[in-house]
Amino acid sequence: MRNVPVLIGAAIALMLFMFAACTETVSAEETPICRGSVATITITLLQNGTYGNPVSNQPVEFFDQTLDVFLGLVLTDVDGRAQFEWSLPADHPLGPTVINATYRGNETLALAPSFQWTSLTVLSSTRMDIQVERSTVFPGEVVPFTVLLLNDMNLPLPYAQLTVFCNSVPITSRATNSSGWARFTVQCNDSWARLGENEIRVAYEQNLVVFNEAVAESFMVTVEQVSTSVEVTKPPLGSYGLNDTLRTDLFLRADDGALPGARLQVALDGVSLAAVLTDDSGVAHLCLVIDGIFTLGPHRLTFEYPGNSRYASCSHDISISVLSSANIRIILQGPVIVNTDSNITIEIRDLFHRPIQNATIILRDLVSNETFAGAVPIGTTSVSFSFHIVGRTGARSFLISIVGNEYVTNRTSAFSTLVWSRPDLILVRSNIRGYASPSQQIMLEVRLYDSQMAYTDTLVESWIDNTTAVSHSFTNSSGFAIVELKAPQDEGLVDTWIVYSGNLTVFRMSNTLHYTFTVSRIVPLAIELHHYTVIMPLLQLEVVLMACALNGSLLEGVTINYEWLSIRGSTESTHDGLSQLYLPVPGFPGSFILSYWTESSSYTLSCSGHFVINLNGSEVAAAQGVGITGMAASICVSLTLAAIPIIRKRYLLD
Repeated sequence: MRNVPVLIGAAIALMLFMFAACTETVSAEETPICRGSVATITITLLQNGTYGNPVSNQPVEFFDQTLDVFLGLVLTDVDGRAQFEWSLPADHPLGPTVINATYRGNETLALAPSFQWTSLTVLSSTRMDIQVERSTVFPGEVVPFTVLLLNDMNLPLPYAQLTVFCNSVPITSRATNSSGWARFTVQCNDSWARLGENEIRVAYEQNLVVFNEAVAESFMVTVEQVSTSVEVTKPPLGSYGLNDTLRTDLFLRADDGALPGARLQVALDGVSLAAVLTDDSGVAHLCLVIDGIFTLGPHRLTFEYPGNSRYASCSHDISISVLSSANIRIILQGPVIVNTDSNITIEIRDLFHRPIQNATIILRDLVSNETFAGAVPIGTTSVSFSFHIVGRTGARSFLISIVGNEYVTNRTSAFSTLVWSRPDLILVRSNIRGYASPSQQIMLEVRLYDSQMAYTDTLVESWIDNTTAVSHSFTNSSGFAIVELKAPQDEGLVDTWIVYSGNLTVFRMSNTLHYTFTVSRIVPLAIELHHYTVIMPLLQLEVVLMACALNGSLLEGVTINYEWLSIRGSTESTHDGLSQLYLPVPGFPGSFILSYWTESSSYTLSCSGHFVINLNGSEVAAAQGVGITGMAASICVSLTLAAIPIIRKRYLLD
């Protein structure tokens, strides 16, 4: 380009040999360069050949060999390089030019003369002037502009080929006339034009025949569409129920009039729903049924004209609300029992049996006025929650309210149900522990009550295997009853039920206590840790164990083997099932294991296990002798030390 320096590195290798003269000429490819720019030429002076040592501080002369003109002289640097910058004259002849670099040798250094040359192609820089008649057009119109091509002497370049590009895509081409002018009328179409700004580039390629440099210039063309708009001439209502019909009229216009036969797309919340065509007057009639595509709540209807290459797209939005009544179904998961948590499932659906979003169900007891709430999970049609009923039994009315979704038309409903009371029937104690001997008499103490009272003088029955009633009893004033039954003769598992049959008249439900025991002639044995304590004066740990069978019998004469701190021993239970162990106290606090095991007998099974005995620091210290005696000795020592100064003082006075 004009007035822009161009740097050309033409590496010239000069080969010099000591005591011998050798001249070698090497040709190079021609390098294009414009007049008025700067060419940088670099040579390297080496001693003893191409791979020899560099020669510094030696003069190298540069010549324009084509014009036989001396250009200048440069000394080589420490690397043997000489760099010469040549400003090409503005009137230098165009075409090939040979540059010669000559080294005349140095007899003192025994260096022979040498030279090297390179070729340059001198070009004329070019300039392009573009005149744009219209910079803003609509699709289908033309972009008119003219181009003038000049060289570096401001002379026109005739018959020069110009190419027009848009976004690197060639559009058209034309040659300049004899005066260097070229006129273009580019058709605006979608093969190259895009809406908005488009960069048009006119390019002239480098021509080494007439020695002209390449040049390119750009200008911007804005492509616009004709504006359009959609108008709602018959506004619809704001709210619609499911299965209702929405009717409206739409008018499509452009800046140059109505648009007949145009397709309008109808979208629901951004999703395509339907399409309508405008008539000869540009009006489209829309009739839309509010069906299952619509959910409850607000919606956005969009009427969109997609546009074409000439007319711009446009759209218009309207907002509507879709309403529905709620279908409610009550499912009680079991009877409603006073003073307990009852589970309820409430199903709620719209007219099309779909979930109602963001709904919360509030259940209000019309007797106690207490409320309970549950949010319907997203995507489901029911909610389950617990509610706690207090107060009287009998028929009870409830009110259901739907909140959180303002698009439900019926937000309240009522229902009634019976409220019952169910007493607790618990086992207080038993004379067996899950095992009984054949024909053993079994006594079970039970209690029948609820949160408000104990059930007095109420019949409870005992059943075996849920088929045979074996005994009955009545509760006392506190609701307690003693149920007696006899274990069967046959061995095996026995299922026993203690049954309260309820009272329908006063809305009391029945209840059953299930108790299972095993009848066996040989019953398991259990060893229990009754208690343990540290006996300080004796420096011993007293451990009391109890041997009992799981049929409730305390066993006498049971041999219990034990291991404590690597010490093994055995003991025997007395008539009350108790046995005492006297064990050494460990020398440090912590948790210690007392292991035990027994042997089988004709009426008991063997057992084994262990107990964890925890001893703290004070117990161990007391057992090691730091108890009351240690404290007394410490006090005596303290008093003696305190008395020494007094005694000494009296001695000095005496």
